[in-house]
Amino acid sequence: MKNYWLYKTSSILFIILLTLTLIGQTSFMVAARPGMAINNKVLIANKAIAGWSSEIPNGEKRPVVVFLPGWGGSGSVNAGVSGQNSSFINEGYVTLSIGFDEISPWVSDISARTLQGLDALCGDSSIPANCNAIILVGSSYGGAQNYWVMEYLHSNGYQGRALGFLSEDAGYAAPGYITDNNTGAFTRTGLADTASYSIAMIENLGDTTFPVDECTWGNCGARELSNAHLARGDDNVFSVCPSGGEHGTRGYIDWNAWVISAIKTMLHVTHGVPVFTGYTNPTLSVGNTCVTKVWVFDDVPTLYWANNYIERLYNAGVTGGCSTVPLNYCPDSTVTRAQMAVFLLKSMHGSNYVPPAVNGSTGFTDVAADYWAAAWIKQLAAEGITSGCGPSIYCPDSTVTRAQMAIFLLKAKHGAAYVPVNAGGIFTDVPVGYWADKWIEQLSAEGVTSGCGNGNYCPDNSVTRAEMAVFIVRAFNLP
Repeated sequence: MKNYWLYKTSSILFIILLTLTLIGQTSFMVAARPGMAINNKVLIANKAIAGWSSEIPNGEKRPVVVFLPGWGGSGSVNAGVSGQNSSFINEGYVTLSIGFDEISPWVSDISARTLQGLDALCGDSSIPANCNAIILVGSSYGGAQNYWVMEYLHSNGYQGRALGFLSEDAGYAAPGYITDNNTGAFTRTGLADTASYSIAMIENLGDTTFPVDECTWGNCGARELSNAHLARGDDNVFSVCPSGGEHGTRGYIDWNAWVISAIKTMLHVTHGVPVFTGYTNPTLSVGNTCVTKVWVFDDVPTLYWANNYIERLYNAGVTGGCSTVPLNYCPDSTVTRAQMAVFLLKSMHGSNYVPPAVNGSTGFTDVAADYWAAAWIKQLAAEGITSGCGPSIYCPDSTVTRAQMAIFLLKAKHGAAYVPVNAGGIFTDVPVGYWADKWIEQLSAEGVTSGCGNGNYCPDNSVTRAEMAVFIVRAFNLP
């Protein structure tokens, strides 16, 4: 059994999370609508309890909402029917409450217990459960384990049937590992398979136990994961980080409404599960809203490696992107020498700068007077930043190499007469004597680049638009 919590042996983790309140696991009483009868059935003593409304018409099957328990301290945690169970029974769903056994400190069998409970539920013909439409709900400890329970279910017969999970008071425990048992620092190595199932997360902004913006104690917060999924292009993730207090305080007036709306959206909108007799539409619109910010360019998400530099270049008016509808930047496209003329002159003179019109010849035989960047190319040469790529030619459509970039940037920054000091050989692929050696090393000395990795500079590689943003922002210290 794949169990993520095998490594959670930290005594500090135990002390911190031991204080978390077990939410809704102490009562077997269910508050139903007036006149509604609730059916409860113990499927596995202390470990699985089913609940459903007697108002479900004969022969009609309803989606299943599985409640994973919060952590209740050391020892095993029994299943219990909570107020949230009542909410979903009132909405017409079948619920299943799960308990788990503690095997050793912070190691439990919650994955196996959930599988056992679902097998018992789905094998009981007296319960009107649609076991092809299952959603997991977990708060606190159970919420953090959702990912691992879901993966376990998918590996044991519920692929295409367990359709999503919702984590309360947490993000979820993505693939990864704890790097510091004293601080709980956690390194995420992957994300959930949102092509196979949906994810929803709700977590208070004031939660310091599982902070929304970081990975800690084996759990990544809702905002950290929202950003990561958004950056990957996932559209099957829903999240909200309402203002409020500490872990478990539910400091959000529409908490339950959002939970219900998110689950309805995952089931009936995202996965197309048919609605049923008496179904009511979600009261809230849900989306992946718990993000740090919305990015400027459609093709440069928040967590793209050069996002900050690209947006700074845009805000400085140096670039308007590569298309306007949609607004794209084309970060992985290479930069031509014509484009570089525009970028450099705007960086040098400001976003409103327009070069003089071309009167007659550009001075380059391969750049006609009506070429789209003719004025920019002619002005770049007039300011001594370039003399072209050969006798009387500029090569406007050729890509800019990283070696050429070093010369362009340093002349644009320091003036046409600037010449750097001799090279010492700091990059393994730029030996002393290479034609641009001192320019490349000076660019590094000024903190504009540290190379392309492993002690190399990759001088002959073409510069991408993302790399160009980094070079220009750093060289001209754009805000």
